[in-house]
Amino acid sequence: MDPAARSPTVPLDSAGRVAQDVPCRSCKYNLRGLSPDGRCPECGTAVGWSIHGDLLCYSDPVWVRHLAAGSLWMIISVLGGIVVTVFGRAVTGAIFQDRVELAQTFIGFSAFAVAFVGYWKLTMPDPRRDEQRPIWNIRQMTRLLATVGFLSSVVVLILNLIPGFPGALPTALVRTVAIPIGLFGLAGLVAPFLLFIHMRRLALRIPNDSLARQTRIVMWGLIISFATMMVGLLVTALIFFPPGTPNSELPMRMVLPAIFFGCAMVLGLLVFGIWCIVLLFRYRSEFRQAARFAKETWAAAAPPDTTERPNQNGRP
Repeated sequence: MDPAARSPTVPLDSAGRVAQDVPCRSCKYNLRGLSPDGRCPECGTAVGWSIHGDLLCYSDPVWVRHLAAGSLWMIISVLGGIVVTVFGRAVTGAIFQDRVELAQTFIGFSAFAVAFVGYWKLTMPDPRRDEQRPIWNIRQMTRLLATVGFLSSVVVLILNLIPGFPGALPTALVRTVAIPIGLFGLAGLVAPFLLFIHMRRLALRIPNDSLARQTRIVMWGLIISFATMMVGLLVTALIFFPPGTPNSELPMRMVLPAIFFGCAMVLGLLVFGIWCIVLLFRYRSEFRQAARFAKETWAAAAPPDTTERPNQNGRP
């Protein structure tokens, strides 16, 4: 949707100017009589930000550009993760030979580092929002969990640099370290789903209801696919492959459903994963468009008019 075509939420007069008292959201100056596409003469803030609400096209363009950049970093991370998953083992085996595990760990860390930059940019606080916020919100929780997940990948990388790891370390120490690493890794898995919620809220500020709706569908699709796959693996391990049962004694009628079940879940993850990449490209396009429009209407692009003028309160 073209931001310029969105109708303001306040009445306009016959000349297309604000027809009622509306305070500027930055300095509280009365915006009556000003053009919706103009700037507040007191502080230079876009009038549209006060009469349209929290649309991205009337927000700080620097912040919106960070959102677009964050989308690009996430696209690189997701595509890189897919390439590594499909071709990584064969390529690293041919290049590094006896250091395959270390190479795989380093590549995984690099992908997580790229994603972490994307998380950080996409969850930057809006510098112009003045509503009261709770101590912790979705944006802050996403940042926290993404940071925790990134730190766990740093620890894993450092441990893998130890010659002979894990055999070179005492068993008790390895078990002790494995617990927080596992918890940190779990936090890293939760962060993407919180990011979906945050991104959906940004989509509503574009505004793009279709994008917001598809974001929710993909989020729940990935959650259900991932959860079903994990439950399926557990059920398969307990029922179809009980402890102590040789593989040769497993009837084919038990093995085939397990294979089919696993393939179906992987297919679900693949479909929603590709859909997620498409959405990220759409978000980047929308953010870039909003940033361009915001730059044209934002106060920082030009200093406010300092010439003497009467204001709407009757004072010179």
